[in-house]
Amino acid sequence: MRIAIASDIHGNRRAFQAVLADLKQVAPDLIVHGGDFASGGAQPAEIIDEIRSLGWPGVQGNTDEMLWAPNRLAAYAAANPKIALFLLASRTRSRQP
Repeated sequence: MRIAIASDIHGNRRAFQAVLADLKQVAPDLIVHGGDFASGGAQPAEIIDEIRSLGWPGVQGNTDEMLWAPNRLAAYAAANPKIALFLLASRTRSRQP
């Protein structure tokens, strides 16, 4: 059995399309995901919708968890001071309409 694992697309539609094209050529028996498809790119909602429609089983990635549990983002920012300002700014940006 050949298994493919897709993860860490971070909202990048172009990267996701490249992964899908490769998966069509490789034709694995099973595709699972390792999360981190949404945070950071220009088209997170579209990618999440497509993954749901594909029905891939998977797990949450660390950035997925931070999107759903903002306290995790604050804890991660505190543990990573070099990128804390970027992380906290992304949390503020994600709350805007």
